[in-house]
Order: sequence, then structure tokens, then C-alpha cells
Amino acid sequence: MHSTVDGTQGGTQGGTQGGTQGDTQGDTQDDTQGNALDMVQKHEKIDKDIASRLRKLHLVEGRYPKLFLSAYTAKTVDDKELKTEYIRNKSFNDLHFKDMIIQYLRSFGGATRAELNTLLQSKLSDVLTEEQKIRKIGNMLSALKKQGVIKLTEKKKWVLVEL
Repeated sequence: MHSTVDGTQGGTQGGTQGGTQGDTQGDTQDDTQGNALDMVQKHEKIDKDIASRLRKLHLVEGRYPKLFLSAYTAKTVDDKELKTEYIRNKSFNDLHFKDMIIQYLRSFGGATRAELNTLLQSKLSDVLTEEQKIRKIGNMLSALKKQGVIKLTEKKKWVLVEL
């Protein structure tokens, strides 16, 4: 028997308590999880069932197939690069980015879509493709417009709505 990353004891899988077969199955599961975590770290696709199991163990986060190692995993391993990568992958919540848009518009009086893309694209999660980042920025602009916070002028500039 040995401990897995989540601190549970391996070797009792498949209904077998103790014995060689149970240990072998536990070892195999631990090896599979270890290999899958390695693949996740390398941004390689893993089996959906394994991804689900790793998510339940709080070892990975993200939307399948774009998974990344969780904060729990980064903390457990205590690797500075993994912690930094986690933050780049996790990114921030939409409210943070919406606040950045508002601050930019407040500071500079307005912005084109290209300017806002430049502002935000590099700050969004590394897990997202460039196309997904552009769509996410568009969704945030639409939400702010719907809330009456910003509007698009005839000159195609986003500005704050005067209250």
C-alpha cells in the first residue's frame, strides 16, 4: 500500500480488500492518474473518465479537454513554476476584466475594440485560444452595454455612459 496525491491509500480498488490483486489495481490506478497529470501538465488530451476522476480528487480544473493542474496540486507539489502556471491558466473572474475595461475608458475617454483586445488578451487564461479570448472580450463588452455602463459610438469607440 502507498499514498496517492490526495492522501488516500491505494490498493483497495475493485472490491478486493488487501491481497496482491487489490494492490496491483491500486498501483495501476495511481500510475494512470500520475500519467494523466503529466499529460495535463503538457497540455495533452486525456480520457474523459480519467479527467472526471481527477476533477473529483481536486487534482485538475478547467473545461474538458482544456484541463490544467489545480491549485491543490500546485500547492502539494510546491513548485513555483506550477503555481505561476496555475494563475496564468486560472486567470481572473470576469468582474476583474470588466473593471479593467471601465478603468481604461475612464482614463482615456474611450477605446476601439482593437485597443480593448490588446488590453485584455494577454491577461486572459492561457487555456483559451485566441478566438475564445476575442469572443470572451466581446461577451464582456455586450454585458456591460446591456447593463447600461458602456455604449458603442457611431465612430466605433466604446465609451462610458454618462449618468
